[in-house]
Amino acid sequence: HKLELLYAELFFLDGHMIHAAKAYDKAITLAGSHRFINDQALACERAGIFHQESGNFSASLEYYSMSHKCYMKWGARAKTDHLEALIEELQSLLSQEMNLKD
Repeated sequence: HKLELLYAELFFLDGHMIHAAKAYDKAITLAGSHRFINDQALACERAGIFHQESGNFSASLEYYSMSHKCYMKWGARAKTDHLEALIEELQSLLSQEMNLKD
């Protein structure tokens, strides 16, 4: 799962967005299936960053929320606080986007 996360990061840096998205998802799934909750949390967080940088804020919010849940299970309170702020910021941004569309 760690190697898959490294592949995802490399694909992201090289601009291969479809490969990156698939590699993030694979890293998340593998870490979860092997019960590495801390690595799953990190992979979800990195996927959230990837989607946020790509402009897909709704997907980013979903991955940040998954990361938050994993970090909570792991007991990483500082990380959950940080993610709560990011999630709130994204929810506000998405709300503003929806208001502009109406």
